[in-house]
Amino acid sequence: MKIKCPNCGFSGEYKQETKGVWIALSILISILMFPIGLLFPILLYVFTKHPKCPKCRYKNVIKL
Repeated sequence: MKIKCPNCGFSGEYKQETKGVWIALSILISILMFPIGLLFPILLYVFTKHPKCPKCRYKNVIKL
């Protein structure tokens, strides 16, 4: 996916950050604290889905 940052002017490909450790931790918490533990992976998915500028970390980038 290509993005454009209105903050610093970056324009290019967005590479999604890997969250392997957090995903493994969320699965472990879900198993140990079922059903309350199901909330953590849902929140993790919601808050890590949005792209950020790789140059300045600005959150409100424009998807091209």
